[in-house]
Amino acid sequence: MNILIVDDTETNRMVLVAMLLKDGHAVSEAANGQEGVTLFEREQPDLVIMDIMMPVMDGYEATALIKQRSGDRFTPVIFLTGMTDEADLAKCIAHGGDDFLTKPYSQVLLRAKIEALSRIRDLHALITAQNAELLTRRKKDEGEQEVAHAIFQKILREGCLEHPNLTWRLSPAELLSGDILLAAPTPHGLLHVMIGDFTGHGLAAAVGAVPVAETFYSMTQSGFGIGSIAAAINHKLRLILPTNLFCAACLLEWDPAGRRITVWNGGMPDGLIVRPGEGLLRPLHSRHLPLSLLNEDQFDASTETIEVQHGDRLYLYSDGLIEARNAVGEMFGRDRLEQQILQPERSPVSLCERIHEELTRFCGGEPAHDDIALLQLTCDPAVSSPDTNLRSSHTYSDTARNWHLQLSLEAEALHRVDPLPTLMRTLTDIQDLAQHKHMIFTILAELLANAIDHGLLGLDSSMKNTPRGFAHYYEQRERLLTELRQGLLRIQITHSRKDKGGRLIIQVQDSGPGFDFHRLVSGIGTQETYSGRGIPLVRASCESLTYHGNGNTAEAVYVWA
Repeated sequence: MNILIVDDTETNRMVLVAMLLKDGHAVSEAANGQEGVTLFEREQPDLVIMDIMMPVMDGYEATALIKQRSGDRFTPVIFLTGMTDEADLAKCIAHGGDDFLTKPYSQVLLRAKIEALSRIRDLHALITAQNAELLTRRKKDEGEQEVAHAIFQKILREGCLEHPNLTWRLSPAELLSGDILLAAPTPHGLLHVMIGDFTGHGLAAAVGAVPVAETFYSMTQSGFGIGSIAAAINHKLRLILPTNLFCAACLLEWDPAGRRITVWNGGMPDGLIVRPGEGLLRPLHSRHLPLSLLNEDQFDASTETIEVQHGDRLYLYSDGLIEARNAVGEMFGRDRLEQQILQPERSPVSLCERIHEELTRFCGGEPAHDDIALLQLTCDPAVSSPDTNLRSSHTYSDTARNWHLQLSLEAEALHRVDPLPTLMRTLTDIQDLAQHKHMIFTILAELLANAIDHGLLGLDSSMKNTPRGFAHYYEQRERLLTELRQGLLRIQITHSRKDKGGRLIIQVQDSGPGFDFHRLVSGIGTQETYSGRGIPLVRASCESLTYHGNGNTAEAVYVWA
């Protein structure tokens, strides 16, 4: 080691130099504290042996300057003292000394102290290097998380979370959130919403948000139902996520015109439906396992359909909200959440903020241990506007083409395939009809629904005229479609050019016994009727709508310009 001796007594220095040289150390000497500080800055020794009482600058002041100018480097200082009083020895340590050596000097004791401080110095150097490496890694991780955060925020902005019927709050425990909120309109005017909660939080939890959002947005835009979307997300996460990472999720579809919501809940806390003036209507129970836990053949994509009224409010939230704890370990709990929700509304838009403020007050400054997501959907179509729908990013082209498309599906295929998204995706690939996509989707959806529900399954739409019958209708539809063993659905779409546009002929034929189509086309239902409105809407939107036979074949002609 390179050792600096600072002592105004030459005899003391000579004795110490002889001891240190004998043990193989390199030695530098200074006669007072000022010289010692100057020599320290020039030589940068590994250890300093410092006398206390010296002219010009005493050992206490010199040691303070040496420690200050050492920076992050640890330079141990051994005080030389003739004092044996414990208070005086403690004073040496208090002024920056790391050890002390009393006179007369013992070479054995000096050697032991130098070896001990050398080990401490080496350990300090190792810890300093490790801390520097950790700091470098931390800065790198923070940079990567900033990039991931920007991607995460872009995913949220791609949808329509700013929809006027939605109010939400997302509070991550770290920079990145394992909770996700997604919303997007379908081509036929429904609203899809998803709330998800990945295992844990931070980067590992947020990494699954990209494939989930990509699948959700693309399938919603193509017109798939939430059950199919849940199945597709489950399949994708099953392929890419490790076994210990999964996503609890609740997907919801709101139909403003039909006054219904459809729900798929896998592992999320029970959602809540509240009606102003009546209070809590019912919970939305979790009936499925979280996403990525089941194989494709085990996954249950069945949904629950519920009738709602205009003004009803629906709340979805992650478990981080109700499991947040205060200083004494008490959870916020679902009861407190319901109390906030059921309080008289000062402003519906501020409810999420009000719940967040109550949660902050309850926790009393305790840090959040999990991500928190909360979403409110107000079931009021009057709040929505056409501008809230996502617009197609495709450039509109008025180049019309002549083409013909035909698709036939037997009963077994109808169990597994929803023909509507497939047709829309194929149709828009062949002919750019971006400005007419919403109307064409509506026409196809109504014709296919009538062919399947009435033609093949024999369901009666009048069942939907009461809230209980409304839910029963969709339960029956799900069961009958699963049990369907015979039947054929044939779709033909023919497109021909016209001046500044085209003519689209859509023909849907089923193999069922037929149904009373005269009643369906007789007029649009009232606001209180949940059935019989689709076909008149199609009829009003098309150049013509005709039924053939016993209602087995419907042909709609749509002209676009």
